Amino acid sequence: MSLDISNIVAARICHDIISPIGAIHNGLELISMTASLDVKSHEMALIHDRCQDARAH
Repeated sequence: MSLDISNIVAARICHDIISPIGAIHNGLELISMTASLDVKSHEMALIHDRCQDARAH
C-alpha cells in the first residue's frame, strides 16, 4: 500500500512540475528570489509565455 501511495505522489509531482500553471508558480518564485532587473525582465517574459500556453489549452 505504501508503494502505491508513493507512486501516486510521484506522478502528481511530475505532473505539477510540467504543467503551465506550475511554470507560472516557479517563475514567480524566481522573481521573489532575485533583485536584478535584467533577470526580472527575462522571468516576466517566461511567465508571459507560460500564461499564453495555459490559455491555449
